[in-house]
Amino acid sequence: MLFFNFFSTFKFLVRISLLFLNSVLILNERRFLAKYDFLQPNIYNGTIKNNLINFLNGIRYLRLPVAFINILWIIYELLFG
Repeated sequence: MLFFNFFSTFKFLVRISLLFLNSVLILNERRFLAKYDFLQPNIYNGTIKNNLINFLNGIRYLRLPVAFINILWIIYELLFG
C-alpha cells in the first residue's frame, strides 16, 4: 500500500512538473516577454526579476528534451493510464 501511494505521488509530481515546463516554454518572446521587459537581464543586478529572466532564457534550451518527455508521457498514459 505504501508503494502505491509513493508511485501515485511521484506520478503526480512528474505530471505537475511537465505542465509547468510546458507553460513556461510556450511563452512567446515578442508578444509576452517583451511587453513586460523580460528579454535581456542586467548582469550586474541580482534582483528577482533578473533571476526570472535568466531562468526563462535558460529553460529555452530544454524545448527538444521536454518535447521528447511529453511524447514518452503520452505513450505511458495511453498504455497504463
